[in-house]
Amino acid sequence: PSCLNTCNAQLIADGNIDDFQELPTHPIVEDIPMVVDMKPVVDPVEPEPEDDIFLVDTPQAPEYDQDAAQMKLNAMQKLIEASAAALRKLKANYAEQCAANPEKIGCNLMKNSIKKSIEGLKEQIEGYNSFAISFEIDIQVSVWMVDVDQVTAQP
Repeated sequence: PSCLNTCNAQLIADGNIDDFQELPTHPIVEDIPMVVDMKPVVDPVEPEPEDDIFLVDTPQAPEYDQDAAQMKLNAMQKLIEASAAALRKLKANYAEQCAANPEKIGCNLMKNSIKKSIEGLKEQIEGYNSFAISFEIDIQVSVWMVDVDQVTAQP
């Protein structure tokens, strides 16, 4: 008997329900295909006329214009630089007005505004980096914005 059959017998003896189906101890000879020269013997099947295979052209990825991609990256860069400049200014105002007393009226609102701006800037950066990669342009925001980590740091 197989190991599983033995284990099942022990489980039943321990009080478990018998829902186990025994495994055959030997394969049935009729179910094993004959092998000749290491190839299974199979009856060849003639294709039916309605089984014709129709091939269709797979659409190719559109050719991209490297110049257009670079122009889009340049526009994205300007937006990121503008967002980063506004965020730097917002952080400077927060530091000036709220460093001594973060509980001062308006400081919590300013801090939440900074957090939202950081989230937005990070999304812009991810979009830029992903777009550049998709056109196999080897540049990331961190190359031209050296203080990206400081700008995107939480207040």
